[in-house]
Formats: sequence, C-alpha cells, structure tokens
Amino acid sequence: MLNQLNVLDLSNEQGLFCGYLLSHLGAEVISIEAPGGSSARRVPPFHDGKSLWWEAYGRGRESMELDLSSRSGMGQLEKLIGDADILIESFTSAEIDSIGLQYNRLAEINPALIVVSITPFGRTGPRANWPATDLTVWAASGAHSLAGDADRAPVRTSVPQSFLHAGSDAAGAALIALQARHKTGLGQHVDVSAQQSCAQACLGANLSVPNHSDMLIQREAGGLSGAFPVKLTWRCANGYVAITLLFGPAFSAPNKRLLQWVHDEGFCSKEDADLDWGIAIAGMLINGEPPQ
Repeated sequence: MLNQLNVLDLSNEQGLFCGYLLSHLGAEVISIEAPGGSSARRVPPFHDGKSLWWEAYGRGRESMELDLSSRSGMGQLEKLIGDADILIESFTSAEIDSIGLQYNRLAEINPALIVVSITPFGRTGPRANWPATDLTVWAASGAHSLAGDADRAPVRTSVPQSFLHAGSDAAGAALIALQARHKTGLGQHVDVSAQQSCAQACLGANLSVPNHSDMLIQREAGGLSGAFPVKLTWRCANGYVAITLLFGPAFSAPNKRLLQWVHDEGFCSKEDADLDWGIAIAGMLINGEPPQ
C-alpha cells in the first residue's frame, strides 16, 4: 500500500510503533540510531541478550547509526531528508533545539516532508518539557482514576502501552497528512501527545465534562459506575475473568455472538440472545428504562 514511501524513524521506544505500522503497510523505514544503537534496543524483557521490545516493534526496517551532534552526521541526515516522505521523532524540545531539527528548518530542506512528533504531552503547552514514564502518562490521561477497586488506590495499567497508543495515532495522522499532501504538495507537522492518545483510547467518557455533558463516570469495583453500575470483572474457578459488553451500533454484532455462545451453553434464554443489547442499553441511558 505504501511501497513508494520513504520513512526516517529517529524516535526511541516512544515512537517505535509508528514506524512499525508504516513498515507493515509497505513503506521503506530506516531507523536512524545514535552511535551504539537506539535506546529501544535496551528495553526489557530480554532473551538471548536481545530486547524483545525491539525484536517485536523494530521489525521490517533498516538501521543506520548517525552522530547527529556532528557536522558530518547532520549532513548525511539532511541528504536523507531531501528524499524522505515522513520523518518520525520523539526528542525533547531541548534536544530538538540542540540538534537543529525544528520543523521550519526541515521544511526548508524538503517542503513535502511530513514530520511526526511523538512525545508524552505534545510539543507545546505547559507540560511539553515534563519528563514522563508509561505510568505517569496513564495517570495524567485520567484512565487510572477508574483503575482498580472502589475501596483502594488506583492500580497501574499492566503492560507498558501508552506509547503504543500514541504510535498508532501517529501513524494514522501521518496518513491523513499524506492525503493532504496529495492535494497541496506540502508536508506538515503532526504533533501527537501520548496523554491525549491514552485519554481517547481508554477513557472517552472523560471528554463528556469539557463538552458540557451531565454524565459522570466513576470507579466501581471491577467495573464502571455511570448511569448504572457495569460489572466487568468476575470471580471464576481459578481466578478472575473480564467480560466487556460495549454499547452502540458498532458492537451489536459482537455482543450478539457472545450472547449466542452463552445461550448455547445454557446460561441465558433465546430471548436474551436475540435482543440487540446495544439498543437496549441505549434505551436505559436515554429513556430511563430500568437496568435490572
């Protein structure tokens, strides 16, 4: 699909997934790594001395080591930029200024270049220069306010994934910028905040408050407490099982398949299995029908 595109990936583990996705769509991706290799190669866990993180998300690309603090390294990079379609970076603002990779300067070298920045809190704003980890990005997104049981402190998201959400959003945004370039011939700067990506990926309900909704979502042990409690985690014979019913037209078919299986196993009626639960739940929320 993207086999005519050249992508330069200057990011570390924060942006690696964006290049991974573009490479699997056919783009030629070159990782520009600092001397000694990208920090993503040192992200645990390890197997036979190799980072499984890099082995997973560094696939489908070539690598080149360049010292961007040197004149020769920057000269080589500028030559590559002249022929590139997309450049991915996850530097801090201080690093951008130190290296000289400001978007305006890159656009002078290649006006058609699409520059994708992936950072914890965005390239601008009051938190732009704050250090961050996966844990603090999740906490800042608001998702942890709903994580865990109601009678204790929140628990963290298990597998580090905040920058996977950000990388996925960045890849999609890069393709939107590419579509715009087909019309204008010009690239643009795509600025992705991992905090915003996590908020929208896992906690869309937190957008209700700034949009003047009366809906209030709070933590409920093993689920969510909104218009009515929704229990998502259940004790079973050897631990716990999480069953998520999502509501709305997009989820009617998956819910129907789930309930058909439950019916086939003898645990609900045919009437329950045939009911469009997306519409039924919407009726409870909108029309005040009892959730029992």
